[in-house]
Amino acid sequence: MKTFSKVLLLALSASLAACSTPPQKDVDQALDGNDTAPGLDGFRLKNEDLNSPQIQGVEVISADGQSMGSVDPLDGMDNVDLLDPNLPTYELENALYEPIIYFGFDQYDLDPKSMETVNYYAEVLLANPERRAILRGHTDERGSPEYNLALGEKRAAAVKKAMIVLGIAPERLEAVSMGEEYPADLGSNEAAWAKNRRVEIELK
Repeated sequence: MKTFSKVLLLALSASLAACSTPPQKDVDQALDGNDTAPGLDGFRLKNEDLNSPQIQGVEVISADGQSMGSVDPLDGMDNVDLLDPNLPTYELENALYEPIIYFGFDQYDLDPKSMETVNYYAEVLLANPERRAILRGHTDERGSPEYNLALGEKRAAAVKKAMIVLGIAPERLEAVSMGEEYPADLGSNEAAWAKNRRVEIELK
């Protein structure tokens, strides 16, 4: 009887140990899935985090367990000035929200994509009350110089009005027209004209 009890106890212990160990995903399944690490949803590195010693020289391990070397978080960012830890976070996001709004031919209304950009820079201004914005309206080469000056002014004014609606004081916004004088692309075709019909947002 004692021998049977010991065997039963050992079997029970093994069963409990197996139950307490969570099943592991196959490596391929884990890599193919859309799993998110717990607690990292929506996580964003701020500029000061990039210089943190905790993330310097992080070693990357491939799925087969082989080391892929050390990673510098600033690799591939040679053209971006991230060395000053006092830079505001929005400086890191300019690539997502280019400070340029494009328009259709002879148009000055803002489409939903343009409003996303306007809203982003309005939030920047709201978060930095000491700053202001210059809104420069541009046109392509078609039309008379006088007409294009007026059209550039309407485009800049449309962006200014939208920012005022979003809470920016009018005195912090300067809308100016450049007309056709400063093209982004010197070509004389539709692709070039599309780049030239724009408002540029410059934060000061």
